[in-house]
Amino acid sequence: LFDGSLQVGQFTATRPLQKIEDEPICAFGKKVILRNHSGATRFIGKRVDIDQMASGRAEHQQYRFANAWWDLTKRVYHQTWTVWQQAAGQDATSFQTFNPHLILNVGRSVGQEITSIIQYAAAQGVDIALGTIDANVFPPPDELHSRDCASVIAQLLTYAPDNVCWFEYPGEIGN
Repeated sequence: LFDGSLQVGQFTATRPLQKIEDEPICAFGKKVILRNHSGATRFIGKRVDIDQMASGRAEHQQYRFANAWWDLTKRVYHQTWTVWQQAAGQDATSFQTFNPHLILNVGRSVGQEITSIIQYAAAQGVDIALGTIDANVFPPPDELHSRDCASVIAQLLTYAPDNVCWFEYPGEIGN
């Protein structure tokens, strides 16, 4: 369901209802796993939307589920910045903070930058794990502000056109 196109992998499912007031079968954000007839995992994602529809003849709920790329489009990427402060007559001290002002590609490869983004997203609760990132290209430095993780990854990959993103599901490689 995720073909390397840098688009959200998603599927929809429709549930017929007896009455429109019926409770949803799963909560917003609930993790779902879609398997084929032989049990191979084809999709892992979460519920991101529901539409309830009714007419004189039928009522139903239509669910939309999306993979981790959806979460990456919803999370603004923050880099760790070190802030130094010094009061008059005292030694300088520092602390680290997250900042949406991004400085990219300064002595770092596309692969290193994408690794940092995935690690940040995972630390922020995105259900994603780091895989193999083999993009040893060093593009010119760049400066961005308040961009979501997915768009930063997509921009970085323009410098590494032979690389493709995809989601693999544990134990299901090749299916």
